[in-house]
Amino acid sequence: MCLAQGPESPTLTLLVSPGRRDDPPGTIVELCTAATALAASLAERLRRQPGAALFIDYGYDQSSASSTLAAISEHQPAGILDAPGTADLSAYVDFGAFAAAARAGGATVYGPVSQGDFLRGLGAELRLATLLRQARPEQRAALETGLKRLIDPAEMGTLFKVLAITSPGLPAPAGFADGIPA
Repeated sequence: MCLAQGPESPTLTLLVSPGRRDDPPGTIVELCTAATALAASLAERLRRQPGAALFIDYGYDQSSASSTLAAISEHQPAGILDAPGTADLSAYVDFGAFAAAARAGGATVYGPVSQGDFLRGLGAELRLATLLRQARPEQRAALETGLKRLIDPAEMGTLFKVLAITSPGLPAPAGFADGIPA
């Protein structure tokens, strides 16, 4: 992690997506060069060897002009620099930047789509109905609340996104409703 505040850096500016380079001074820009390097490396490999990779995490579709970096200590929000090494740090995934790096590397990209839409596309609700028919009464509530937590927009359904990176020419992965690369 690197926090930077100060005059514009020509080197750092090159890492910012072209669409964000004209943002006004003071705009927060989060970069994850490790993630974009991973996407580019995977794309290069998928160009040589058939395969696919699936990514599920919380994040946003396009770069956001706000900070998503957060710290949690003892199950409570904490300042990111309050006590270094004692809190868990986390930030949203920039799926837009990740997808762009994979596309630039020659891979086919599907999504991101919301986790709720993805799981519905895989038949999660039908699977729940099947499980409920065979479940004991004490299992039913856990099954229903478990799926609700994963697909409900008020819970994890829209906060979490799903993105697939595939070799060119492979069929669309299941769960991506329209089957059209992004």
